[in-house]
Amino acid sequence: MTIAFVNNQLHLGGAETVMNQLRAGVERAGHVTRCHIAHGKRYPPDVQPLYPRWLSRLSHSRLHPLIERLFPRAVWTDRAFRRLASGDAGVVHVHNFHGDYATVPSLAHLARRKPVVWTFHAFWGITG
Repeated sequence: MTIAFVNNQLHLGGAETVMNQLRAGVERAGHVTRCHIAHGKRYPPDVQPLYPRWLSRLSHSRLHPLIERLFPRAVWTDRAFRRLASGDAGVVHVHNFHGDYATVPSLAHLARRKPVVWTFHAFWGITG
């Protein structure tokens, strides 16, 4: 089975640590994983950014205001997140979902098409 892990960052804090530990455990159990990340300047080859690599690099420069105005990260990441619904993953596991990399309607769109696991790392999912 292929499991897609989705998060804001690859390495930063608690949610990222948990995601990476779960991903390693799932791989040890013999499953294939895909890691989709919304924010970062550079991504390892095994990570699939939700925002294009070249825009991520430019966004972390003094061109950030221009890049964000022309290519808003939230629009690109939400669109990429919705595409997970037609991808090869059997399950999509979201972390730190609080409307940053995708909208709630996009989460509902995905959940109608694929099994979704949502690990709560904060109360946003309950309180909004």
